[in-house]
Amino acid sequence: MEASEAAEGSADAELEAEIEANEDLVVQTKVLIERERLRKKEQQQQEKNKKSGEAVFDRSVDCRPEALVDLGCGVFSKARLDTPDRLSVCIGAGVYVDLALEEVEAVVNRRISLLREELSNWMKKRGEVHGHALVLQEAQQILQYVSGLSADGLASLGAGGDGR
Repeated sequence: MEASEAAEGSADAELEAEIEANEDLVVQTKVLIERERLRKKEQQQQEKNKKSGEAVFDRSVDCRPEALVDLGCGVFSKARLDTPDRLSVCIGAGVYVDLALEEVEAVVNRRISLLREELSNWMKKRGEVHGHALVLQEAQQILQYVSGLSADGLASLGAGGDGR
């Protein structure tokens, strides 16, 4: 009796495995049918575009821009932009906004002009500090000259006073 139950169990397992395999085959077939339907639809659209003179976008070519992204510590990874017409820009405090390329260009140009203004201000301050340093250097030379004269003068006065 146990042998017949074991045989029925293995037959059930084989049937279930066959059903699962058939279900997988059905799913794969549906996927292939859908891909073919989409391919035909795209082909029809391309033919229609050719007739009307519209531009045809070739989806077989990947035109997403590629860039190296710094992950830190000198480690980089390749990345592709899914939407090359929009970029995320940091506006401060770790907050990023998604902007169109024209808006990004305006933000970058504004930052460049601010950096140029800042550089100009620092160069003016550098010039002022350099001027002050020159004045201090001249004052130091004058003090050294005067202190050298006063030391010589005191020595000569002391020598002249003793000679009397």
